[in-house]
Amino acid sequence: MDLDIQMIQKAQKYLSSEQRAGISFYVGDVIRLPYRDVTLDAIFGFGILHHVPDWQRALAEIARVLKPGGVFFMEELYPSLYQNFITKHVLLHPRKNRFLSEDLKGALQGLNLHLNNFWEHPKIGILGISIKRTDR
Repeated sequence: MDLDIQMIQKAQKYLSSEQRAGISFYVGDVIRLPYRDVTLDAIFGFGILHHVPDWQRALAEIARVLKPGGVFFMEELYPSLYQNFITKHVLLHPRKNRFLSEDLKGALQGLNLHLNNFWEHPKIGILGISIKRTDR
């Protein structure tokens, strides 16, 4: 799933027909995921939230559709990497409502997503695995 149809088309062309078997490609928005509550076992989000103006809403949607015990695999960048003097003129990212380490970790915790394992560099970003707790 991607918001950009061109990225979906590239993904479809990249894979052979055998590799595409059993995979659905569609245009979608992370703040309105087309799934019922607690239906997915895993979500892979690599470099998504830092592109979303209302990243808190997107994260809430991810938590909504994950089953208890479900896993959110994520990779996210921090503003110091993409909003520095050079990159803020070259790359397109929202400029308001950005998150740093503690903001993201606090939001995960508030949504019952336990950051189980992660690697982080405070100036670059985070690569982590969050598991939806079953105790709430």
